[in-house]
Amino acid sequence: MVWRVKIVLYVALLAALAASAYYAQGGIAALTGARQHAALASARLHALKQQLATLDQRQAHERDVRVVLDRAARLGLDVPDRWHERRVLHRSDTLTRDRVIATLDEALGGPGTAFVPTAFQVSVLAPRFGLFRSPAEDDPGVRFQLEGSLHFPIEDETP
Repeated sequence: MVWRVKIVLYVALLAALAASAYYAQGGIAALTGARQHAALASARLHALKQQLATLDQRQAHERDVRVVLDRAARLGLDVPDRWHERRVLHRSDTLTRDRVIATLDEALGGPGTAFVPTAFQVSVLAPRFGLFRSPAEDDPGVRFQLEGSLHFPIEDETP
């Protein structure tokens, strides 16, 4: 009889082991799925944090633009019918440095004007002549290019 009890106990333990293995395999599959879900959620969180940072930057930019637009409105700069635009295009092969400064002064206009450059280039003709050094006696000048728009107010001609 002891032998039968041992066999029954052995079979019961074997069945319990098989059931435990089955449930463990299901738990491993669930754990793998949970890890994949957590990784996906982490990636989404990272992407959302980046989008939030971009949104914060855009909001800050929008606030800055509103400040500029409000100031332009207070100064009367936002009325397009009050402004003329003159295109400035200056290209030369060679100019002296003094002539470049004079050309910039002319192009930039005076008080109440706004110059919006689209291209600007100054370069020396030879490497031995530095752009940021005092010119030598034999300095041949510089290459100069300036393009842009000069905006100036329309003078009110009413008496």
